[in-house]
Amino acid sequence: QEGRGVVSRSLVAQAAQTPQAPAPTTSATQAVADQVGGEVVAVLGQRRRPRPDRVQRAAQLPGDVVPVVERAVPAGHVGHVDPPAVQVVRRPQPPGHHRVVPPEQPVPHSGFLTGNEVAPAAEQGTWLDLISGEEISPADLVDDLASCAVVYLAETHTIDLHHSVHGKIISGLCEKGAAPVLVMEQLEREKQGALDEYNKGSLSFEEFSLKTAWKETWSNFQDYKDIMERTRACGGMVLAANAPSEVISRVSRSGLVSLDSQERAALPETIDFNSPAYEKLLEKIFMVHAFMKPERKRFMFEAQVCRDEAIAETVYKGLGRARSAEKAGPVLVITGEYHVKFGLGVPARVERRAGPVRSRIILVTRYDGPVLGRAEKAMSRPVTITHDDLKSVGLSPADYLYFIKTK
Repeated sequence: QEGRGVVSRSLVAQAAQTPQAPAPTTSATQAVADQVGGEVVAVLGQRRRPRPDRVQRAAQLPGDVVPVVERAVPAGHVGHVDPPAVQVVRRPQPPGHHRVVPPEQPVPHSGFLTGNEVAPAAEQGTWLDLISGEEISPADLVDDLASCAVVYLAETHTIDLHHSVHGKIISGLCEKGAAPVLVMEQLEREKQGALDEYNKGSLSFEEFSLKTAWKETWSNFQDYKDIMERTRACGGMVLAANAPSEVISRVSRSGLVSLDSQERAALPETIDFNSPAYEKLLEKIFMVHAFMKPERKRFMFEAQVCRDEAIAETVYKGLGRARSAEKAGPVLVITGEYHVKFGLGVPARVERRAGPVRSRIILVTRYDGPVLGRAEKAMSRPVTITHDDLKSVGLSPADYLYFIKTK
């Protein structure tokens, strides 16, 4: 599983052709074994990356296929657990040896809450004002957003429709003469130096991506090319907002108190966990992860808040840049839905820093809902979040919703 802010544990497994009995495995590991058509007989490691010596030993075992399995477990990144990524290593087979044929393509990185492969066009939907309960035209929507200091563009990271809608919002604002400051959860803050080069035009998107090894921390980084290019083309700038993934991972495993001084320095100085409504909401959502123990809920909540604080701090800095720029913002924040929904995550922490700001939260429908692969299903469990659960928050989830009418 390539990045996306979740903790990864590596399981190196041998798909065997020999009659020996298989070792006990988790359902997620077995699901991957089923997908490569083999039988898991050994689990050779549980580290963030496979140890080379263990991969070498696995390659020396009997059999024809050695899948290297990355099992993702949650780390405070709500609703975002990727399926295992399977790397198949082939070895010469002896005469008469029966060969297990792996799938033609690796398991797709679809994300936990993923839309359909063929997404509807952004023009097919309708905008709804969730405060008035009435439809609103795209032109009136952009007029309202242009008058705001901050606009939170909530997304499910791997749904094409979300990226398309956000791109159209950016273009609409640019046509009105705005120069947005685009704050991105998808980029860790240590990349800002290279990002400044991109903002100035010294680096292309491809050069920036290679220079920062963006693929290592955010596997579908290419999905954000369009919104970044649109922002730069109209004189805007892009800011990296996320905390280091390894720091967030440690918090999710053992809490903020487990960080050493260097790790703690990578996070904002003030981190406020006092949000009972937010914690209660996230506890419900976290339970979708089948491998999460109840006692880890607090650590996962702390990890979520640490990420919120890092994004909020960047938004606050972005407000300063927007006000000093030749053309006014607004600040646009691209982040996961539950970092901004109900205003409980990032928005509340921005206002703690900046005071009341004129802002809007934008949601986009998931259309036909998530499509889960076998491995994803093995790593999740059904959780019911009712209308009453959400209503108990006592706040509107957003200001505007873009939705597609299903057939």
